[in-house]
Amino acid sequence: MADDVAAPFSSDSSKEFHARIEQYIRAAEAHMNLPHNTIAGILADNDFLFVVKMCAVIEPLLREAVREHVGSFLAFLPVTATKSETLLKAIGDLHHEQLRKTVREIDAISDKTSEFIYALFLVRDRYAHHIANAHLSVEQVCEKIAKEGGDGKLLPKLTGVDSISPSLLRLAMFYNFALLLQAVIQLAKPPPQQPPGILSGLMAREQPLTRT
Repeated sequence: MADDVAAPFSSDSSKEFHARIEQYIRAAEAHMNLPHNTIAGILADNDFLFVVKMCAVIEPLLREAVREHVGSFLAFLPVTATKSETLLKAIGDLHHEQLRKTVREIDAISDKTSEFIYALFLVRDRYAHHIANAHLSVEQVCEKIAKEGGDGKLLPKLTGVDSISPSLLRLAMFYNFALLLQAVIQLAKPPPQQPPGILSGLMAREQPLTRT
C-alpha cells in the first residue's frame, strides 16, 4: 500500500524529502515521455493551469495503472484474447472517479491520497465549468464550492493537513501530487510476475521443524 499523502511541513520536510519529490516528478516525466520540466514547471503557472495540468497528468496515469493491474490478472486467467481486449478497452472509457475508486480498492493508494484526487478533480471541474472561474485562486474555488453547499473540507483534502498558510497551499498540493505519481507509476510498471508453482501453496503452509 502506498504511503499516506504526507503532511509536507513535518520533520520529514528535509533535503532528503525534497530530493525524493524531485525524483518522483522526473520519473513521471520520463515514464510519460514528456520534455524536461513539463511537470516540474507547473509550479510557475497560475492556479487555473496548475490544477488543470496536474489533473492532465494524473488521469492518464490512473488509467494506465488500472489497465496494467487488470491485464496482469487476465494473463493468468482462461479468457480469450478478444474478451481481454474488450475489457481493457472499456477501461479507456472509465471516468476519473471510477479510476480513483478502483485504484483505492486495490490498495494502491491510501484514503488520504484518494481524497486528494477527489478534491483536485472537483476544483478542476469547477474551473472548467466556466471561464469566469479561471482567475480565481484554488482557495477561492474551494470557498465557492463550500458556499454553494458542496464539500467544505476541500482544502484539508488537497493539502493533507487541517490548516495551512495560503502561501504554502500550492507547495503542499505539489508535494502530494508528486507522492501520488510515485504510487501510481509503481502500479503502472510492476516488476514481472511469475505464476505460482504447483507446490507453492503447500510450501507456504509448511511449518519449520522444531526439536523436542
